[in-house]
Amino acid sequence: MYTNYKELMMKNKKGFTLSEILAVIIILSLLLVIAVPASQGIASKVNEKLLSTKKSVSLSAAILWGQDNLSCFQATNVCSSILQNESPCDSNFYCRSISLASLAAEGYIEYDDEDKKLITNPVNKKSMNDLRVVIKVHKENKNVTGFYK
Repeated sequence: MYTNYKELMMKNKKGFTLSEILAVIIILSLLLVIAVPASQGIASKVNEKLLSTKKSVSLSAAILWGQDNLSCFQATNVCSSILQNESPCDSNFYCRSISLASLAAEGYIEYDDEDKKLITNPVNKKSMNDLRVVIKVHKENKNVTGFYK
């Protein structure tokens, strides 16, 4: 049997004291203060890399489209709904530009949304549909290159 009331209370003690709970809250708060800015920096770097990759893939897709559609470069009215003439252009080249939306509509790149309407910049979340890639086709050897306008 218990000899005094204090011994009885200590035996039935369950849970944490207020100071223990406060210590845990302070430690968790410090961890959050450190972790949140670090994770935001990582997310920003990932989005920058994703944008760079998306542009690289789109450039490769535009060059592939140019190789598949050489006839669109030799005559000015062919493919005029997709291509725009670009100047200045070296006299040894045909220079036309194509939008990312046109590349997606032609099946050379993917849209980012389910509605098949939008190509999104991962950094600023704005549309990249109107971003244009200039395709240069050499008039003699038909070598195709490209760059962003």
